[in-house]
Amino acid sequence: HIKPVVLGGQRENTDMSAIERLQLANIGLIEEPPADDSITHFVQWADRLLKAGESTCTPCDPAYLTRRWLCAVETFVYGLVAKLPLIRHPMPIVVSSSQSGNLFGPIVISDADVGSLHDLVLRYVAQSSSFREGQHGTGCRVTSVKSREILVSWCYFCLVHHNALHQFPLLGNYSVGLRYADMQHLVLDDMTAIDTVRHIAAYLRLHSAAGPNKALFSTNWAATGQFADQVAKHSAYLQSVWQQEKTEAQRRRQHHWELVCKKQRECAEARANVQAREQELLNTPETYWDQYSRNYYITSEWDLANRLLTQARQQLENAQRPPPALYLPLPSDDAGGLRAVFFMHMPVPLRRLLEWTWRSYQVICDVTKVQVPSQPLK
Repeated sequence: HIKPVVLGGQRENTDMSAIERLQLANIGLIEEPPADDSITHFVQWADRLLKAGESTCTPCDPAYLTRRWLCAVETFVYGLVAKLPLIRHPMPIVVSSSQSGNLFGPIVISDADVGSLHDLVLRYVAQSSSFREGQHGTGCRVTSVKSREILVSWCYFCLVHHNALHQFPLLGNYSVGLRYADMQHLVLDDMTAIDTVRHIAAYLRLHSAAGPNKALFSTNWAATGQFADQVAKHSAYLQSVWQQEKTEAQRRRQHHWELVCKKQRECAEARANVQAREQELLNTPETYWDQYSRNYYITSEWDLANRLLTQARQQLENAQRPPPALYLPLPSDDAGGLRAVFFMHMPVPLRRLLEWTWRSYQVICDVTKVQVPSQPLK
């Protein structure tokens, strides 16, 4: 992967052994991945390696660094997914950012580590997409790289689902939004990836036992609505948010009614003023006879009364304009309001599950590039 170094300025005098020694020395300068299972340590290492590949003074070929970065991320994600349980209600082992050592049991990744993996996987998809669309993406490599993009995305979905399932056991009564059969078109060339596909398929099959009619965040929104109702019903936070929204809605109603009453009073006063001005105008002489010019002229009293009537009618028109519309974005009933509050204030684990249900199929369809967020999901 290293461009050959020409010694002495001529190709025929190239010392191949020197080139090999230089290649090995350059590769040796690359920092190895951390030996522990800490997600935080691996993400920090991945960031350093990615920045080294973007640097212009790197001793190695940037394409080689990109391939090594992609392979390292794949291996790390595959290792996490391999620890996902394939039985229901296992005894979990919580993996924290500082924990090290090999784990051989089911895991529950912390929310902070899931967020770090979220950004890492998005960067992986972006780097992999750029790699296969560049000059190195030719022939069968394009299909293989694309298959790995899909596999890593689906791996992260399973990790997100397992994290959400640990915090919301109600998810066990519903099916996941991904179908494991949709991975059958992947083209993989090593047994680690193939074993990972089999493990993911078994995990998705396990959590699809409720049937397609109970699939969450899919085209069947009835199951998602039912799930939202159950979560909101037992969530003290969502209940408090709904009570605040109802109080605020009642305040807006009261304020709007006060504006309406004020407009009614203003209209009544303006109508009375118009009637008085009309009567005053009728009682005021309109013209007088000028004997010198032998012509009729409008009197100043009538002109003043007419202008006052015009002003009174304009005030009435202004008073009849309705107040600002009453804005009530949420349903008034508790069932519909709590469902709306759930989607507006969805817990982060469930929001990630919703996001990656969509992203997993977006990567398959490849309709658009996945954008790396400037800020992590809070």
